[in-house]
Amino acid sequence: MPVLDASIAPLFREPAHMVHDDGVAIWFIEPLGMAIQVRATPPHCTGAAATWVSGPAYARLLRIRGARAAKLHFLHDYSRIRTYDTHARVALTDWGLRIRKDVLKIVMAAPDDAPLSRMAISVAAAALTVAGVPTQVVSGLSVTIKAGGYRVMLDPTP
Repeated sequence: MPVLDASIAPLFREPAHMVHDDGVAIWFIEPLGMAIQVRATPPHCTGAAATWVSGPAYARLLRIRGARAAKLHFLHDYSRIRTYDTHARVALTDWGLRIRKDVLKIVMAAPDDAPLSRMAISVAAAALTVAGVPTQVVSGLSVTIKAGGYRVMLDPTP
């Protein structure tokens, strides 16, 4: 079973708000949204983790948003992924398509040194873009986090 690899630098200094047993960490962020980082060892994205992100973690984000009409930001750090379950790719892409009216932007970091993983992430991004979801694939999220002024919510409670 994958574990959260402590040798991988987290996206933020603050501890993750939620962590899945399959090595996925989530922070709820401002501007309103969610940052997702796959820190699994081995670097694999599971269907179970994808279902958790698009289910319970997303449901918590919606509770945090409450009645606010704000569109959501999603930062996905897949830069270490070397393999993935087909279910993970399908579940995350379908989720993005399902929630497209609530999305302001999606930024996905893809690995530069794993061409098949990068290609799969790019194909998913293209499908989302064609459906009208502003989606970008980058090599890392540090520039995006800094330029976007993204910060961890101090008390996301719901």
